[in-house]
Amino acid sequence: MSTWVDFYGTLASVAAGIAAIAFLTFQVRADVWREGTTLRRLLAVFTLAEFGTPLFTALIILMPSHPWRLAAGIVGLVGLVLVAVYWTAYVSARFTVAPQSDEEGGDQGTGLSSNDHWQAILTTIPLGGYGGFVWLAIAHPTYGPETQAWICLWFLLSRSVEAWWFLKAPTASRGTRDDELTQTQNPVSERP
Repeated sequence: MSTWVDFYGTLASVAAGIAAIAFLTFQVRADVWREGTTLRRLLAVFTLAEFGTPLFTALIILMPSHPWRLAAGIVGLVGLVLVAVYWTAYVSARFTVAPQSDEEGGDQGTGLSSNDHWQAILTTIPLGGYGGFVWLAIAHPTYGPETQAWICLWFLLSRSVEAWWFLKAPTASRGTRDDELTQTQNPVSERP
């Protein structure tokens, strides 16, 4: 395990930096997730927690006894709980949100945008990573630290793409920023 200490030290530094940038970006673009549904707010928390996955894994592994199995178990179980909470909220929103017009190509019967549906589908991808962590904690293979390293790198890269997609998308209730600018620049006036 001592050969992995330098790697996990670097991983902790990089993950902390990326998580801080993601947190600041989520604050700057708060309009995307605060004004949306509860589902969008929960997805913002879920995305930030996924950025923290490599950070917490590395910090636990860097403890003096290098408990990589403990890191895998804790992070894996917390991640699986987060996925379950998000999916519970998605199913609840799918059946309880009031209908609205379909401006984004979403489901007119639920009030959720097509982006909300795609985000729900994409939240199944971390199940592989979190499930892998739990498997590593239980099975105790000799290649555990290396597998954890690959899963952590995958989380950093894939979550960066997910965060970009989440933040670029307009909310279902507001439309796009360009639509708002066009309406303020070209007000419709009625003439007699």
